[in-house]
Amino acid sequence: MVSDQFAGDWQALQVAGKSLEGLAEFNTLMAKQLSSAKETALESWSGEAAAEAERYFSELSEVVGRQSHAIRGMAEQLDQTSVGMYEASEAIKDLVGMLVDTLIVAGIQFAAALLTGGSVVGAPAAAGLLASALLMAKRAWDIVGNIQKWLGVAWAGAQATIGLVAGHLATVKDKPLPELPSSAYQFGGV
Repeated sequence: MVSDQFAGDWQALQVAGKSLEGLAEFNTLMAKQLSSAKETALESWSGEAAAEAERYFSELSEVVGRQSHAIRGMAEQLDQTSVGMYEASEAIKDLVGMLVDTLIVAGIQFAAALLTGGSVVGAPAAAGLLASALLMAKRAWDIVGNIQKWLGVAWAGAQATIGLVAGHLATVKDKPLPELPSSAYQFGGV
């Protein structure tokens, strides 16, 4: 579809956002489960084993929870961008539909003017039909102007969005997701 060529594949972006939202929710639930499992384990453990387990699982739970927040933020941005792309696609589709309808009416009026203009009696009617067809052609030209205006606005919006997303991604690259603990659970220096 013409509008999709200009506005982009908003559905794929929306799916990507929903996937990230699912990953964020998974991380949130995993952080809660780690905290719960740690509390359960500490009820029966004591000494160095309990202290080391508490440290490790507290750190792991906290890092996984922080990752969830960052991932959820990216998911929201993708979702908002997909809504913007969808709305731009719908606006372009509506304008192109108006243009096609107007050109069809203008074409019919031009054809009718040609058919009726062949006789002396039909000349006044042909002049009226020709004037009407020219008015429809003017309306079509105005719609083309609106399409150009909206495409310009959409293009500027797309560039702004790309700039913001690229800037955010650069920020994410400079500030990566919190890393999971690299050391395994250790007991008694083993």
